[in-house]
Amino acid sequence: MQQSPGIATTIVRPADAVAPLWCNGLGLAPLRAGLKGPEDLVGDPAYPTSEEDFARLLSIPMPILVEHQKDWFARFNEIMQS
Repeated sequence: MQQSPGIATTIVRPADAVAPLWCNGLGLAPLRAGLKGPEDLVGDPAYPTSEEDFARLLSIPMPILVEHQKDWFARFNEIMQS
């Protein structure tokens, strides 16, 4: 294939190959199911990876979240600004 001047060639990679590279470049952990996370987060409860990890997460019912979210965010911002 001949390439015209000024036109970049796009390399297509599967999403599973690109997501970790993209996240690493941004300093983020990949959260897509099935992707391997950073080694330093293995076993960290803030980065669940197994069914057992997810079973231990706290889950707030949507009606309670909707009712209190505005106040929680306001309080969080108040704490962070002090």
